[in-house]
Amino acid sequence: MKELSSPARIGAVLTAFFVASALVAGEPAGITWEHSVPKAIKAAGEAARPVLVDVWAVWCAPCKLMEEKVWSDPTVRERVEKLIPLKVDADANEVFTARYDAEVLPATLFLDGKGRLITRLTGFADPAMLNQIMDAVISGYDEYLGLAGKKIDLNGMKKLAAYYNSCGNPFEAAAILRKAIKRAKKENSDQVADLELRLAETLRLTERPDQGAKILERPARDGLE
Repeated sequence: MKELSSPARIGAVLTAFFVASALVAGEPAGITWEHSVPKAIKAAGEAARPVLVDVWAVWCAPCKLMEEKVWSDPTVRERVEKLIPLKVDADANEVFTARYDAEVLPATLFLDGKGRLITRLTGFADPAMLNQIMDAVISGYDEYLGLAGKKIDLNGMKKLAAYYNSCGNPFEAAAILRKAIKRAKKENSDQVADLELRLAETLRLTERPDQGAKILERPARDGLE
């Protein structure tokens, strides 16, 4: 075999280098997942970012589809960079799955820096659906941190409920609004009607829309009496 001259060898090396660089540049960067729950929660608290949890299992076919079709999506990865991504093997961490009621897989959870659940998605979530939830979680998170777990007034309770609703968690929103109505009846009755309307609209997003309808019927009955 004819040996290449020094300039030719240098040229070949440079060509290989640039080809390899081009391939790497064209490859999408993967998500760097944390696999320790305590470390992820701690990092979220320090960085003031929500935790994105992918609860999966090796036997879960939809989980594999999420890996192939969703977590590899460039628009999803762009948003995940603003979160603390955490992978939880459901079979290896049954305590976690039981605590967050994440037995149905795949489960996509959003937690804050204290481990409190913000919202969840159960089953396969396509990029559009996941992006919508991530946008809501991220955009209101700073305000959420100023409200969650703290003593807040009625307006603060409205804001917190609105955040949960925007994130797709009407159940937590309804719980907050019920507490707000109870407080308003004691402290500021002028806000009761507005809070009841918010609760009725929220209940329409849960499995109990009939409860919301009953709440809306009250003003009509009061007006006829």
